[in-house]
Amino acid sequence: MTVGNVYAEKKIINDESVLYIEQALVIITNMITIKNDGAFLLVSLLPNICQFFLKFINLLDDVKDMLRLKLKFCRLGITLEGERERVGLKGAFKLRNLYAKASAEWLEQAVFFEDPRDDDGTGTINSSGHSIKSATNESELYLMDLAVLSSKCLSLQLEEIVLEVPEGTKDTEIRKYKDLAFGNYFSIFYKIIQKYSVISIPTTKSRHKINQIIENILKSVSNILKFDTDIGMQFVLPMGYHPNKKIRSIFLSVFSYMLASRKSKKSKDEYPEHIIEKLSEIIDIYGAVAEVASSTEHSLFSSSLFGIFGYTKKLDGLFRILLNEEFNNVTRSSDMFRSNSTLTRLLSNFVKDYGTEYLVTTLKPFVQELIDNDIICQVEKVETTTTDTELFMKYFNQLVDIITESIDNIPDSFKFICSEIYICVEKKFTDSALIAVGSFLFLRFICPAIVSPEVFLDVTITNPKVRKTLIQLTKVLQNIANGSLSSLKLPGLASKVEEINLANIKVFAFMKQVATQPSHGYPFESIPKKPVAELRYLHKFIYTYFVNIKIQYLTSTNNTTPLHERIQTFKLFDEIAHELGYAKPSVQLQINGTRTIDPNNVANNQYNDFMTKMSLEYNEKSIETTAIENSIFSDGTPVVLMHFKQLHRQLNNDLHLMVYKYFETASQVWDNKFYVVLNFTELVLPEGYDSLYINLISTYAPEQLFKNCARIYYYNIPRSGYIGLTNAMRKLRQIGAEFGTKIYTYSQVDPPEIIHSLCLDAETISILRDTKVIFNHVKVYDESTQTYSPINLRIGRRWLQLCSEEEISFKGPACVTDSFVPVEIYRLSEVNKCEISNYTGHADEFTVNLSFGHKITMRSHERSEILRFVYFTTSRLTKEIKSADERSSGGMEIEHNMHWFGRLYNIVFQGLLCNDDEVRLSSSLLFGALSTYFDIDFGIDCHHAKSIAFPANSTQFVVSVSTHLSNNLPTLSYRFFKAFFDNYDKLPEENKLSSIIYISPWIRNIYDYIYLASEENGAGRLAELVRQFCRISALNKDHIAFLNDYIWKRLFSETRLISVLVDEVVAFAVDNKNDTDWSFIIATISPSIEVSGEVVSRLINCVNKAKKHESSIASQSRLFEIKVLVKICSSLFFNSYTLARLYVADIFFFCTLFIDNIYLEFGADLQKLVINIIQSFLHKPELTNQQEIVVDDTITYFSSQRAKMLFGMTRDITSSSMDIGQIYNRATNFEILCDYLNDFIMAIGSTDDTKLWRARWCSNAIDVAFSKDSLFQSRGILVYGILAKSGINDSTACRGLKLIANGDVSTLEYTTSITIATARVIQGLPKTSILPPVLIWPQFCFGLMNYSVLYQPSIQCLVNCLEKIFEVGQDYIDKSFEQRLFLEPYISEFEKSYKFEITQENFGIHIFFVLTQGLRVSHFKHTSITCLKQYFTFRYKYRNRSEAEGIYASNNALAYLLFIFLSTDENEFDGFIKQLGLQTDYVSITNGKLPRIIVEFLTRNNYVSQISLIHAAYFVESKSIDSVFKTKFLQLYDYIFRRVPELGLLVYHIVKPALEQSFLTSNSTDLVETISKIMISVFSSDTYSPAIYKGKVDEVLQAHKVSIVKENRKMRSPEGLHATHAFENTISSDLKKLQMMLYRSACLFVEGSRLED
Repeated sequence: MTVGNVYAEKKIINDESVLYIEQALVIITNMITIKNDGAFLLVSLLPNICQFFLKFINLLDDVKDMLRLKLKFCRLGITLEGERERVGLKGAFKLRNLYAKASAEWLEQAVFFEDPRDDDGTGTINSSGHSIKSATNESELYLMDLAVLSSKCLSLQLEEIVLEVPEGTKDTEIRKYKDLAFGNYFSIFYKIIQKYSVISIPTTKSRHKINQIIENILKSVSNILKFDTDIGMQFVLPMGYHPNKKIRSIFLSVFSYMLASRKSKKSKDEYPEHIIEKLSEIIDIYGAVAEVASSTEHSLFSSSLFGIFGYTKKLDGLFRILLNEEFNNVTRSSDMFRSNSTLTRLLSNFVKDYGTEYLVTTLKPFVQELIDNDIICQVEKVETTTTDTELFMKYFNQLVDIITESIDNIPDSFKFICSEIYICVEKKFTDSALIAVGSFLFLRFICPAIVSPEVFLDVTITNPKVRKTLIQLTKVLQNIANGSLSSLKLPGLASKVEEINLANIKVFAFMKQVATQPSHGYPFESIPKKPVAELRYLHKFIYTYFVNIKIQYLTSTNNTTPLHERIQTFKLFDEIAHELGYAKPSVQLQINGTRTIDPNNVANNQYNDFMTKMSLEYNEKSIETTAIENSIFSDGTPVVLMHFKQLHRQLNNDLHLMVYKYFETASQVWDNKFYVVLNFTELVLPEGYDSLYINLISTYAPEQLFKNCARIYYYNIPRSGYIGLTNAMRKLRQIGAEFGTKIYTYSQVDPPEIIHSLCLDAETISILRDTKVIFNHVKVYDESTQTYSPINLRIGRRWLQLCSEEEISFKGPACVTDSFVPVEIYRLSEVNKCEISNYTGHADEFTVNLSFGHKITMRSHERSEILRFVYFTTSRLTKEIKSADERSSGGMEIEHNMHWFGRLYNIVFQGLLCNDDEVRLSSSLLFGALSTYFDIDFGIDCHHAKSIAFPANSTQFVVSVSTHLSNNLPTLSYRFFKAFFDNYDKLPEENKLSSIIYISPWIRNIYDYIYLASEENGAGRLAELVRQFCRISALNKDHIAFLNDYIWKRLFSETRLISVLVDEVVAFAVDNKNDTDWSFIIATISPSIEVSGEVVSRLINCVNKAKKHESSIASQSRLFEIKVLVKICSSLFFNSYTLARLYVADIFFFCTLFIDNIYLEFGADLQKLVINIIQSFLHKPELTNQQEIVVDDTITYFSSQRAKMLFGMTRDITSSSMDIGQIYNRATNFEILCDYLNDFIMAIGSTDDTKLWRARWCSNAIDVAFSKDSLFQSRGILVYGILAKSGINDSTACRGLKLIANGDVSTLEYTTSITIATARVIQGLPKTSILPPVLIWPQFCFGLMNYSVLYQPSIQCLVNCLEKIFEVGQDYIDKSFEQRLFLEPYISEFEKSYKFEITQENFGIHIFFVLTQGLRVSHFKHTSITCLKQYFTFRYKYRNRSEAEGIYASNNALAYLLFIFLSTDENEFDGFIKQLGLQTDYVSITNGKLPRIIVEFLTRNNYVSQISLIHAAYFVESKSIDSVFKTKFLQLYDYIFRRVPELGLLVYHIVKPALEQSFLTSNSTDLVETISKIMISVFSSDTYSPAIYKGKVDEVLQAHKVSIVKENRKMRSPEGLHATHAFENTISSDLKKLQMMLYRSACLFVEGSRLED
């Protein structure tokens, strides 16, 4: 090759030189094909020769000559790869990687030809496949041939190869850099496939060649993937869904080729025993291996050999080989063991591991004696004293004796070493054999231990003069061992020559004896533990220096082994190297720096210095980050991605480290065209970092970073930092401008197809799908400018997005896009709180505070809705999980022996379902390959799968396969689901539903193999799957019935999943509440007892969690969740007696809790729910006719207009407000509804059912009622009271009353509810209750407060309490006054504040006053009359206990009958007394009749009748009564006036104004005549004086302390009671006094204790 070197070195390019090189290539290629040892030896020399060939080819200017030589070189490469096993290249991974890169480069140039000298950019074949301008037709043929041969060569070079990654790469980053290496190849392959999939092929020959190229590419990809497990799959797998059917089918074939020849690999031992054994058997080669090692590698290399051969017990053979190699390399015996070689370092290992015990036993006592006695001898000076000389010789002779007499203590290993040295040296240097033994035994073993006892003997020397003595001793000993005693220059020993010579004889005799002793067996101790670290080093050494070892071993002149035997040995070595495979790049053969580039170029020095400095700084630190990643663009170009969110998440804001990792990753791809994507999503940029980034890039980036960077994409530039970032972009753009780098700026608001093309990480892409609601025209505050900017706010399940409504201009010659929309992205999991604020003084302002100290202030007219949505979303955030297929933080994928199972089978299923024949054919082949790879027998082998005709409709087959897989491989369920959902959006519409069918069989595995499989991630994975099913359901609303059959029914059939299923369905509904058809998701819930129980339980839980003092946002969120659950219930409880029987009590509870609530907007659903559950009882077995009637009547009631009003279906929600005048009426209507439900329960259920239903209904109500902060407490108390009226014991009643007594009576609605509840509790007390006599007092005072808004509930309490007192027995007033003592002083203070005084005498009059006050107000009249009737009824019923017609107020109830008579018409009154069984005749008067019992009561003219008449007169005078009352009163008054004039005159002055008014306005002549008679009678009386009778009236009232009849006859009607503070200020304080009385009353029943205790 001398001539060739001349051509290359002198750059002689002519026809002669080209022909010479061409012929040389042909000759060498042919020589290699000859199967002899010469071909093997030639191949060992080829690496250097091939470098010359490549250098010459690159010098050629003529395109045809260059292409012709490349073709010849490719044929050489093909020949070498085809014969690599025969010529020993299987293990040459580094060499093969090097030439594979060259082949790939030539392949790319051949397909996309571009003359490197063509500066104007012409001469290219673009991806459209247009012809080459600068190439002739002949060149085109050459190019096509070169593409064929280079692709074939490459496919062979990539067989059984391990892609190389940079040296020093940490184990955690190996996958990342392997992916980068694969990406470089894949980008080329993909571009070629893209080109040839659209090109029109003119001739059959061209078509054949293109098919060859594609086939070779497929083999290349599959060869990489099948040998180097799992790398690059993230690039290849998406191709299984490529929209181009041709490209898709090609890559399906890639998967097939990849899997067909490779079985699924189980985890194996890193270095199996048979490999270690093989390594130690080929000892002959290690002499050459040792010669290859550099001086800096000997130490580590020898240590690795020592560990490995010690483990395999072959150290003796290794020593002989290395000793012979060392001996063959020296020309003088004195040079033995004096150089830094592998052998000398190995001897050091022997000394350390096998000689320490001998040294300690033999030499340590001697050395210790010298140190302890401070032995100091100075014999190197002329003036040495005799004493020093004698002392030195004493210890020298002692040392010699110790050593020479220790022959039996010398380890066998050392005797073996000495023997081998002696035998080896004696062959060439007979006289120097013992000296060579001494060189080892003394120079490298004994003498170093004496000189450095701290190291070898664990002895410390404090006196340096003692050390000098030891050095002098060893100096003499070394001279003896070296045979150079004559050159010893120690003046103090001149007189001791003979004595020293005697020592010399002893030493040599000792060495002779050691070297000639026969050894038996293996002389070294075995190493039991596998030397993994040493194996890794040797592996790395072989991997790195494979070519050098081959050359050294085969061409060494010192090796006497025949060439043929060496070749056979090296073939074994080659096989071992191949089996060892890729060596860990983190293993360092020596101190190694980072990758540098062209250090001779001064411009790159700063880059090299920066990378070296950073490498040293972070060498010992574990840096696992996804801040910098790599990918492949859609056009096949490699992409470097910078995720700036990881700057603060993973890199602690270390921008230097991020730039370092950027350079490190980019350096793997910048030799060719590449793109950069800067992802600013979630970026929170510290101040000044934009300028720091510019400085780092502009200062340290090499030219390659800019030269081949074709495009830069900026994504999601943040609003808050866009000015600094855009300035940085402009400055960096100036550097890249000369290289034509194009700039693109995109953000979250751009079309999804653009965003998907940017190779962004899955988490960033997921943000696109995360948006649940968008709020437009929101304004965000910029603190730097103190201004607001318009944005649209997007809220999703995990992300908060602030998208500007204004575009920012960004133009320039290099800019492809001319503007961008600033976007900020935040995680909702990092939201600490979101609240109304007032930083800028705007009424619609609110602020979001983030966990890392950042805050965002915004304004919006939809503030409350935004806050509500953020609250609900953040309250339901789940733990973020990491799937088995996702990358960990360090870029390493979780290993799994079935890692790609889910993705590959989803790909093959989709391929089989495809309607394209080519895709289906490739899928069938892949199906067979998968079966082989995963050991799954479907009876379809990969060899004949392509020949099988699959049915036109493969759905049934695919489903059967999927079912089989789900049954036999359930542990892979999550992987299968994950792969399905990740690619669902890529599926063609026609395949989406059929895909649902094949995913269905896997559902049965979800609980056992997903939820339970991982304690940490199981729940999160399950929730994520359900969310995905919800999403798919939303995309296929028109096919919800189909989805129910195949998905949802199967999910809900697994009862253990129900909790999560319901939770996620509810969450999905809430997330989509702004969609008009959000309720469609409810149709996915399948009714069952378990599902119904879960929904009911969740609804109860929501009720319990709804609190009064929650923020309005939290409250709205809770109420909407309740709305969703009620809607679900209305769907579940349809036409099912079983469900109705189980949950009727809970549904009735919900109905009574939610109905007639103006703040709840689901009245229609609530009505449906109630009607559905009632209707379900029509299916009750053995339903009686009466029960059927009850069901029909109840349904009719709940369907009536009145019921619809209660359900709020006729109410305008937006204008509804609480009318205080209707509060009581609504409460009574509600009570009627409760009674209907209660009656229904009583009628429809058995005795046991009834008890159970009522108990559960009441229990639920009590839970709410006793929860002080409950939003529904008021209604809960009311329900509790209404149910209590059917019966309640004192114990339960007292607990309820204490609750009521402790309630916050700050609103009228609550007060009304607790009052009615109290009335019903009292009504339900047993006859034996001890409570009524004391409860009467707080109720009495409550009524005497005389507030119109509280009147109706207060008199119900009072009259119920009175009835219970009468039920207990007689003397009710006395008993009540006995109990009154327990309520002092509260009751006396209350009387004083309201200016009344209750005595035993006027007790009845006060009751009479309270009960009749309601007659003054038209809408209270009915309640008042009802209570009057109730009172008189039980008084009349218990007249035997307490007289009803006595002469005292306490024993006379006729006043009540009087007012009943006055307030009702004749028929109603007659019906009432008839119902009572009261016998009375009537007094006939003009136009009517008067009950004699009333007439006689009044005409008695006692104080009771007088006060009754006075009270009635005040009613007439008040003008608030109706015509019935007035007419009847005048009739009665006329009769009394005629019979008892004095009584008539008593009240005349009171009724006079009313009489005069009626006289003037009445149309009745009879009435006018009656009034005129009364007035004439009064005018004609000489004794009548209004003043006198006024005095008499006052006298009567004051005498009996009932002035309230006169003074309090007008009800208090405070204004503004609908406002909380107004109610508190007006009434609440007095009510709290009553509450204290009520509490003390309830305390009477405490385990029989007395109150004062």
